[in-house]
Amino acid sequence: MRKWPDVQIKYKGDDDVKRYLFWIIMITIVLPNFVIASTIANIPVGKWPSVIGINPKTDMIYVANSGNNTVSVINGKNYCEVAVIPVGSSPISIGVNPVTNRVYVVNFHDNTISVIDGTDNYVIATIPLSITEYYPAGVSIDSSRNIIYVTNSVGNTITVINGNDNSIITSAQISSGLSGAWGVAVNPITNIIYVTNHDQNIVSVISGKILLSTLGYSNSLILSNVLVGEQPGTIAVNPYTNTIYVTNWKNGTISVINGTNNSVIKTLHVGNNPDGIAVDTRTDIIYVSNWGSNTVSVINGKDNSILKTIYVGRGPWGICVDQNKNIVYVALEGLNMVKAIRGFGTMK
Repeated sequence: MRKWPDVQIKYKGDDDVKRYLFWIIMITIVLPNFVIASTIANIPVGKWPSVIGINPKTDMIYVANSGNNTVSVINGKNYCEVAVIPVGSSPISIGVNPVTNRVYVVNFHDNTISVIDGTDNYVIATIPLSITEYYPAGVSIDSSRNIIYVTNSVGNTITVINGNDNSIITSAQISSGLSGAWGVAVNPITNIIYVTNHDQNIVSVISGKILLSTLGYSNSLILSNVLVGEQPGTIAVNPYTNTIYVTNWKNGTISVINGTNNSVIKTLHVGNNPDGIAVDTRTDIIYVSNWGSNTVSVINGKDNSILKTIYVGRGPWGICVDQNKNIVYVALEGLNMVKAIRGFGTMK
């Protein structure tokens, strides 16, 4: 049995009171919700695995290894790496279209997108981006329309790609300023795109219909700019509840946005440097990887409360969830591996 430190209550100074309050909070609030991951498998991958995506139809997991410019392909049936695919320089984001079985890899320093055929696991196209809009950062896919959205951190723009022929449809500036666009997510039901700007601490709400119809900038393109926490990065959407979740890197929080009126309805304190985020729409559970705390925060989407904090290992970065099997995959940058753990919640 764990023996807790003796806590002596003193009232001689502020330091004693602070120590007393610290242990009260730890014993009653933090530690009861802190658990060690229920590990299914530890899977070695390439150097500095950053982001991770899954095709639930094929049960294949794709990991961008930013340290050696490759993508590891993991078979979810036996948790083994089955292929290593060379891509561009510094892959930092991955999007998977389960309908077409195509994987889109954002190469930060190459200013390109690598397109992978998920059937044979090889690069079938490399899409060059504009030389004036570079350092691409995020990618999101509207699989119902076969449209790919890519953010460009320098230029502060969003590039729209046609998944049928890998051609660039348009590119548009999404907010004032010359840089900062980072994470991107799309709600395919409402056809609304959400883009984080880590320089301005906002989320830009963009009309997908207007973006495609105007083929460029329009005064009506930006529906709203929502103020969130400091240095917002990754963003995810639950299309069925029309709720958006934003990781705020600098102040260790998650901003929860109501997609109906584009307002922040809650701010949750998670671990240090939250980066990856994944939504399980079947259980309405959200998973957040906290790079600076070596943990994953588990959020109940029904009331936006923190259910658990899971210790997973050094440097958790990207995260994704297999909704069919209720398994969560976490890319551990500090250990050069992917950890598969059991998810939380009950399947609907």
